Amino acid sequence: MGMMLRPAVRTAGPWYELPGPITGCRIQESWDAERFKVPLRAGDQVAGLSRNGIDVTLRGAVGKRGEAAAFTEQAMWDTLLELREKLDVAGETKFELRLLADGDRADLLTGCTTTRFEYDLSNPSLFSYSVQIHATSAEVVTRVS
Repeated sequence: MGMMLRPAVRTAGPWYELPGPITGCRIQESWDAERFKVPLRAGDQVAGLSRNGIDVTLRGAVGKRGEAAAFTEQAMWDTLLELREKLDVAGETKFELRLLADGDRADLLTGCTTTRFEYDLSNPSLFSYSVQIHATSAEVVTRVS
């Protein structure tokens, strides 16, 4: 079937899949460098280029569809609290973030911490959330189990 977006987090043990549907996944990479400018000369010089960590923003929803309730408001709230607990890191603890998966193969980021978690409870039929995660490693790791 091919690699599919299936975000999940794990510190130890099994993966915890983020509630869905996932409505957005944005990945931001940046590089660090020293810039030098010579006066009265066009352009500049760049030295010491290196990659920073990776920032990921995931948006999703936990809800019911049409008249058929997939979740009650209490169940959606409990799901958001569970996700909040899984995203919380204490001290030096970091988690892995799986982005894409296909059977036994997974592409993931390591050394992750949550930098922001927002959720919107204003729509009683669809609670939505957004989570920003920072991976300290600039490498995308492929694991086959």
